[in-house]
Amino acid sequence: MILHGGPVKGAATMDLNQQPPRYAVKGNLDGVDAGGLLDANLDLGDMLTGKLSGNLELAASGETPAEVISAAKGSGAIAMADGSVGAINVLAILSDVSGLLGEQSLEQVSGRLATEGTPFSTLAATFAVSKGKVKSSDLRLMSSDFDLTGSGSLDMLEATLEIEGSLTFSEKVSAAMVAEKSKAADYFWDQNRRRVSLPLTMAGPIDAPVPNVDWNAAAGQLARSRLDQELEEKGISALLKGSRAPGGSLESLAGSLPPETTPGQTGGLDVSIRRGEFSGNFLTPDLKIRGTLSGRNITAARLEVIDRSGKALYEKSLIKQVREFYQTADPNAAASIDFKIDVDGKDIASAGGQALFTITLEDAEGHRALRRFEATR
Repeated sequence: MILHGGPVKGAATMDLNQQPPRYAVKGNLDGVDAGGLLDANLDLGDMLTGKLSGNLELAASGETPAEVISAAKGSGAIAMADGSVGAINVLAILSDVSGLLGEQSLEQVSGRLATEGTPFSTLAATFAVSKGKVKSSDLRLMSSDFDLTGSGSLDMLEATLEIEGSLTFSEKVSAAMVAEKSKAADYFWDQNRRRVSLPLTMAGPIDAPVPNVDWNAAAGQLARSRLDQELEEKGISALLKGSRAPGGSLESLAGSLPPETTPGQTGGLDVSIRRGEFSGNFLTPDLKIRGTLSGRNITAARLEVIDRSGKALYEKSLIKQVREFYQTADPNAAASIDFKIDVDGKDIASAGGQALFTITLEDAEGHRALRRFEATR
């Protein structure tokens, strides 16, 4: 069929002999007009423009649209290129609330976004549908001014949105913020990426979500940034962070470890990390890890932290959190399972200023996903 200007290929079934009637759809979309689709179903045609492609597998039952949406279960993936998100002036709202973004460079960016929307080069996500909500753990929006990555949830019945992630400004905008000595650059400078990165949440009506900044994370980041700068000026930063072990840097070490699994090996299993950083006591900071496990019928999940020499410093199974999730969810359905781990700094003190951690998932069909991440103090 042709749906809002783009072909949709697949299969759809309706079983009207059942009470309530049952529906199922499995298909692929290619070049569907996103604005037309949102306008027809949620009356939100101005929120998104561009051509939508992806895949979808859903099953539902019910006699009214609300019943069908509430009962729908399934999963899918979407991808868009060269589109635009509607004119939600997130930056101006943040500035009004916190005084964070009042600098000239950001006023220019926020003013343009308010009138023209946010043009993006890439918008992509995998998602799961359940109980009237669409949830994604790997939302990615890339634009010329900033990149947004994180997790999100859309309530289709209430038309509300929740997003938790990072808003990372481009090198050009970040450099302007540093030159202006802005509050944002002071609190949220990412030394590794050389950019300003805001830990951001948004919640509320889909056409007017309210943004907020994680100020607890900001205070810790500011303290670390100022301390690192002071130590560097005194020439003792390298000493406190520890010298390179014979095993080499984390980059060279990663090359000698088992390779990360490819999508063809994972069977849909995946791991996304929203936060992986040292925090707390300066001498022995804890490693705080927040993320999401994705997949079906997950049977094993484990975390391992290693140092630069390749020595295992810490191991922990995450299967308890998976089993708790399955107590109220169908293991056969695509799932996104949030988890959080705080690794005691004393257990990984020998890691010095850097640590490598891996998370491995396995499912009932023998698929395996290994993902590797780096945390820097």
